[in-house]
Amino acid sequence: MENRENKPQGRYGLKKLEYVVSGMASAVVTAAGMVAAADGGTVAGAVAAVGEGAATGAVTAGYLSFQYVLVFAAVWLLLIMAITDVKYMIIPDRWVMALGTVALASVIASEVLQHVAVAPGAAAGGDPDSISLMERIAGLFIVSAPMALINLVAGDCFGGGDIKLTAVCGVLMGWRRLVSVMIVVLLASGIFAAGFMALQHIKKKNRKQYFAFGPFICAGVILNIVFPGWGIWGFSLL
Repeated sequence: MENRENKPQGRYGLKKLEYVVSGMASAVVTAAGMVAAADGGTVAGAVAAVGEGAATGAVTAGYLSFQYVLVFAAVWLLLIMAITDVKYMIIPDRWVMALGTVALASVIASEVLQHVAVAPGAAAGGDPDSISLMERIAGLFIVSAPMALINLVAGDCFGGGDIKLTAVCGVLMGWRRLVSVMIVVLLASGIFAAGFMALQHIKKKNRKQYFAFGPFICAGVILNIVFPGWGIWGFSLL
């Protein structure tokens, strides 16, 4: 959970090395996702379209490249937010807004570019990996609204950054995938919280303690968008 102290968010920056390392990690993770997708046949149909004609092939290749640029950007931003939350117990709005820009780009890609990049699967009923606009809109509220309601009823259980992050991730992923991710995230964070509280009890610390919830959300979302074929994690980014 986040620290609720009202401090200027501009202070919560990372060191240059942390940005570089997180960017390199994002590139490696995205590359691993590309290899996994190719091996699993996730993009096999779209790649096959490259051989159908120069125009169609160019558009499809560009669409796939744009997909992975979005994946890389999303992973990098999520890693930055996770590190920031661990260090400062806060998720600055600027990073959430940046991820929101990526989410908006993914909506445009899904609603416009995907229909231009004709793939063999389109004739058989469309791309099964696509996320509808209504799923994205529902994803905006499906988790963030209950979290905000819990805060109103039970006090500050979740940080404002956590709530805004889940809202943006809902647009990025759609409500179905976000819910599946949050189920796993809540289980993992619950286990961590139990161990955390037990450790505090052993140390005989009675004062109220917080732990960062954002990294759990970020990790779950990264796994979902990079390795979509892993059962509960759902489908691809676009």
